[in-house]
Amino acid sequence: MKALWIKYQMAFKNLTQTDIAVYANCTLLLSMVSHVIHGRKISANVNTALVKGLGYKSFDELIAAYAKEARREYYRA
Repeated sequence: MKALWIKYQMAFKNLTQTDIAVYANCTLLLSMVSHVIHGRKISANVNTALVKGLGYKSFDELIAAYAKEARREYYRA
């Protein structure tokens, strides 16, 4: 579910995976962004690009925002 939330946040900010790859300087490995979003691989550059692109201070803050949103949705249901 975290991947869907990150993709939603990216769409909300009009960011594509290509934009994140360019920010992360990994344009040769566009699939790396998808792998990081889905938790299959780790990349400090992609994490940093996601954090900056989505307007968070750190990757931990991004994950905390997801957790907060997930809790809110769970209790709403």
